[in-house]
Amino acid sequence: MRCLKFALGLAVPRVLCQAASSTPQRMGYAETKRTIERIRDQSSKFKDNFELDISKSGLDLSGSHERKREINRFEESAERLKKNYHKENAAVSSVSDVLSQASVIGRFMAEHPVTPRVQDEWLLLRPDLDLLAGFYGMTTNRPSVLARTEWESPVATVRPDREQMLGLINIFRQMRTHSTRM
Repeated sequence: MRCLKFALGLAVPRVLCQAASSTPQRMGYAETKRTIERIRDQSSKFKDNFELDISKSGLDLSGSHERKREINRFEESAERLKKNYHKENAAVSSVSDVLSQASVIGRFMAEHPVTPRVQDEWLLLRPDLDLLAGFYGMTTNRPSVLARTEWESPVATVRPDREQMLGLINIFRQMRTHSTRM
């Protein structure tokens, strides 16, 4: 635990310095592929939890059937992206489709309160969507704030930008590499 606190103490200044630099980091083929796979896997979990929570709540959100169709389209577009992306095909149109579908869901999440579980699943998806959008030079076109639910306690959230996220990812990879050598 002490090592983790020490490592995080070292990581924060480094991330801030990297965020201040104007040179964006680029993802390679393998990292992009892993990001796409995480998006596909997480989209399926998000869909399952959304449908489960809607059915358990007994509430019929206005247009819940349309929301389910949108979430299905998002999951299907993530699956198509995974199938289409390979070294010979950057799958730009599939990336655009995933980000477009995600922006529709993002707007819904910003306007309608949902359970914390669904919010958490969505929050797990967003950094990978941002990484993918940044790599392709696209935008996610989604609100940065989720609708608050009545069971939430007020919490301040700090969301690192793309460069900070990549910096943290690199730091944790280096930490993992060094810890396996010891």
